[in-house]
Amino acid sequence: MDLLCGAVMNSCLQLSEKADKFNYPRGRQRLESVGVLLSAALMAFANIGMAMQALDHIFDASRKPQMTTATLLIMWMQTMLKAILSYACYKQGTPSSVVIAMDLRNDVASRICAVIFAYIGDKYWRVADPIGAIVLSCLDHLMVYHTGTKAFVELHIVMDERLPLKITHDVCHPLEKKLQRLEFVERAFVHCDYACDGD
Repeated sequence: MDLLCGAVMNSCLQLSEKADKFNYPRGRQRLESVGVLLSAALMAFANIGMAMQALDHIFDASRKPQMTTATLLIMWMQTMLKAILSYACYKQGTPSSVVIAMDLRNDVASRICAVIFAYIGDKYWRVADPIGAIVLSCLDHLMVYHTGTKAFVELHIVMDERLPLKITHDVCHPLEKKLQRLEFVERAFVHCDYACDGD
């Protein structure tokens, strides 16, 4: 999945950087967001499949995870390699390499948990491995991912409900324009509300 998602993101990034200015006067920067959506959909399907397979393993008592020394060694080597790559990407310091480093860091954390759950499932408690797979697939949905090198900013401002529309507009619109002038912001949205109700 990492290779497939990486290929999707790389293709979208290459296409967005090589946009013809005459055919695409505003550029193709949105392709990066399309790549993120495609990768998220692929990961969602993979997580659903993993959770279904894990549930099948929980209810089928004849299945027992086999954690051999070779499997354990391969998993630890992959984890160490990803940790080294994550460190190297952080050291590079470019926005794209930092995003890759964050993804690799998350992979290292999930792989360590996977190794621990698999070991417990092999040695002590048969259902620990599938339960760990379900927990990791659920946690994957709770993580926040950076969607490219620039950010979308959404800001809600609470103002007095008796203020006229002209004043609220004169506050919100210039603020939106100033936010969009920041170099790390691709698009800003400023919303005006009269109550702090959490919406």
